[in-house]
Amino acid sequence: MREHLWIGSISILIFALVLLAGRYKLLEFVELKTFDKRHSYASERISPSDEVVLVTIDSKSQSLLGSLPWSYDVYLGLYNALKEANPKAVGMMIWFNREWEGGELELDPDNNLFVIKPYSLPPVMERDEIPTITSWYPIPSRFEPAKGKSYSYMTRSPEDGIYRSAQMVVKDELSGRFKFPIELLMTCRFLGLNEDQIVLRSGFWKGKYIEIGDLLKVPVDSDGRAYITYLPPGDTFNSISFVDVLEIYQNGDLGQLRRLFSDKIVLVGESANAYRVPTPSGEMTALEIRANLVNDLVGGAFITRLSFRVNLIYTVLFLILSAFITLIVHRYEGRVSLLATGYTVFLLFHLALCFSLFQNWGIWLDMVTPGLFISLNGISCTLLLNYINLKRTQRQLVQSEKEAAFGVMSAQVRHEIRNILNSIRAPAEMVRNNFQKGDPLGMRDKPDEIVSEMNAIIERVMKLNDMIENELSFFQEASLRMQPVQIEELIRSAVEICREEIKGNKVELFIEVDPSLPLISADGEKLRIAFINLIRNACQAMPDGGTLLISAKYHSEKGASFVKLSFKDTGCGMSKEVRKRIFEPFFTTRPRGLGLGLSNVRNIVKLHHGRIEVESKENVGTTFDILLPLMAVKEVEE
Repeated sequence: MREHLWIGSISILIFALVLLAGRYKLLEFVELKTFDKRHSYASERISPSDEVVLVTIDSKSQSLLGSLPWSYDVYLGLYNALKEANPKAVGMMIWFNREWEGGELELDPDNNLFVIKPYSLPPVMERDEIPTITSWYPIPSRFEPAKGKSYSYMTRSPEDGIYRSAQMVVKDELSGRFKFPIELLMTCRFLGLNEDQIVLRSGFWKGKYIEIGDLLKVPVDSDGRAYITYLPPGDTFNSISFVDVLEIYQNGDLGQLRRLFSDKIVLVGESANAYRVPTPSGEMTALEIRANLVNDLVGGAFITRLSFRVNLIYTVLFLILSAFITLIVHRYEGRVSLLATGYTVFLLFHLALCFSLFQNWGIWLDMVTPGLFISLNGISCTLLLNYINLKRTQRQLVQSEKEAAFGVMSAQVRHEIRNILNSIRAPAEMVRNNFQKGDPLGMRDKPDEIVSEMNAIIERVMKLNDMIENELSFFQEASLRMQPVQIEELIRSAVEICREEIKGNKVELFIEVDPSLPLISADGEKLRIAFINLIRNACQAMPDGGTLLISAKYHSEKGASFVKLSFKDTGCGMSKEVRKRIFEPFFTTRPRGLGLGLSNVRNIVKLHHGRIEVESKENVGTTFDILLPLMAVKEVEE
C-alpha cells in the first residue's frame, strides 16, 4: 500500500509542477517552436485565394511618384480607379498620421473603403484578458466617411519575437464595446454581412471565438488573438504595382481593371523598403502578413488553440492512464522495460495526435505540457518501480539466504541441542532411577546432591534458552520497536544476565558511562541481545580471568555526533585472519556454538543506522566499538 502511495504521490507532484509551468507560460517558448514545426506541415495545404489582390507601393511606384509620404491626390487617383472596378472592399493598409490640405475625396455613403485607425497600447497589458483601449490616433478627416475605420495590429510573441498572430478584438473603454480589425470588417463586407453581426462568444472546448452570423467563427485565445496560417514560403498573392493601376485607369482600360479587382478584396500597402518581420514562414512585410490574415478569414483556414481547461483535462487523462499502467505493472511484478515501453507508447501517441489534429483540422493541442508530464512521470515511475523491484529482490535474496542458512546450520543446531538435551537428561534419569531402585545412593538423606543435580538441569535449560534468544535471533525479521531507553540501564541489565559467566571466568568488570548521555530512541531488547553477545564473547576469551571495560560516551567524527559504546577485554585476542571473518554467519573458533552471535550483533547495529568496529591483538585483548549516530537514535531528551 505504501508503494502505491509513493507512485500516486510522485505522479501528482509532477503533474502539479508541469501544470503550473504551463499555466504561467514557463514552457511557452518551446510550445511555440513546436507550433512552428506543425505550421510548416499544415501550411502546405493553404493556397493564396484569388479573391485577395495586393496593390503594392513598390520601388517602381516610388521611382515614378517619388518617395513616401505622398500627397492626397495620389491616393485619390487610386481610389477613383478602383471604384470603377467595383471591388468588394478596398483596404488602405497604411497609417495616415497627418492631415491633408485641399482637394476632396468623395465617398459614397455605401462606399467600400477601409482605413487603419491605430490605437495607443495601454501601459500595462493584463495576461489572459482582452486589451482595453483608452485612446485612438486620429486619421485624416477626409477618411472619416470611409466604410470601415479600425485598427490592424499584428502581435509579436514576447518569447522569441516572431509574429504568429493578429489582435482580433479589443475593448474600447469610452464606448464599452468590442472593436474588431479592418481585416475582419472587410471580410464581413466580402461575405455580405453587417458589422453589427460580429459577436464575441466563449465555449468550453475552444474557448473564445468571434461569430459572424452563421457563416464564420474565428477562434481567438484568451488575449483576443487569432493565430495566422501563413502561406508556405514561395507562394504569393496576386499583386499589381500601384503605379500600374493608375496607368491602366489613365488609359481608360476599365475592362482590365474589372478583371483584376471586381468583387475582390483589395489591399493597398508598401512592399519596397518596407520593414520586414519574422514569421513562421520567413520574413514578411506588414502588407503580406495582413494579406495572409485576410486569406485565412476568406478561406476559413483557422488555427484553434484549445483552452487551458481542455489541455488540463487531456493531461489528467494521461495522469490516470499512467498511474493505472504503473500500478498494474507493479501489482503483477512486471518488468521495468514493460513500463518504459508503455510510457513511450503514450508519448508517441500524444505527439502523433498533436500533429494529426493540427494537420487535418487546424486544432492546436498543447504538445509540451502533456509531453513533459508523460516523459518526467515515465522516468520517475520507471526509476521508482526499479527501486521497488530491487528492494523486493533484495528481500527475496535475504530470505533465500536465510532459508539456505537454515539448511547449512541444521546439522549444527541438531548437534548442539542434542548435546544440551543429553546433559539435561543424564542427571534427571539418574535421580529418577535412584528412587525407582529404592534410593541405593542415599539421596533421600542428601538433599544437597538433589539440588545440585536440579541446578545443573536448570543451568542447561537456561543455556538452551540463551542459544535461542541470542544466536537464533539472527533469523528473526529485521524490524525495530523504538522507544526511549537509557544506555546505562541496558548495559547493566545485560551484565546481570551474564553474571554467572563473569563470575565463573573470574572476570573483573568495569562500567564507565558518561552521566550526561540523554535517553535515546532504540529497540532496547535488540540492543540488550547485542550487549549480551559481546559480554559473553569477552568472557569466553578470558577463561583464566581478566578485565572487561564497558564504556559509553559522546564521540565526534567529521562533524557528526555519535554515542560510542566500547567493550574492551584483556583476553586472548584474534589473528588477522580470524578478525576478517568474525562477522560471517556460522563462523566460529569454538568447538561448540553456531557462530551467529557476532553476525547478529552487526545486524542489530546496522538496523540502528550505526556501525561496529573491532580492534584485536593476539595475547593482548580485543575491543569492540559500536557507534550509533545521534541523529538516528536521539529521539527524546529529557
